[in-house]
Amino acid sequence: MQDTKQRKQKIDILKELELEKLPLEKKKELVAKIFRAVHIKVIERVLDFLTEEEQTELDKMRQESRNAEEVETFLKSKVPNLEVIAEAELRALLVTLKKEVKKFK
Repeated sequence: MQDTKQRKQKIDILKELELEKLPLEKKKELVAKIFRAVHIKVIERVLDFLTEEEQTELDKMRQESRNAEEVETFLKSKVPNLEVIAEAELRALLVTLKKEVKKFK
């Protein structure tokens, strides 16, 4: 089985997209948008793993604007491979974004 630390290796989004030279504020804005997009895709995928009651509980948490850590803890308890799903969604989005970035170079 793959070591958890290896699997948790960080992905340098700006380096992957070759955008390290952007101003700091633009970097922050871009990373925030990417993580929002990944968050939405992950939620869409994990809904298949949740029972109807768990989906209702997740919806209630989101309506109550619970913090991200609470939602993540809940999801990790219900979806054992959550980190794998999140990484796959991030990598898929980066592939798409790389193609778009190349159009502007």
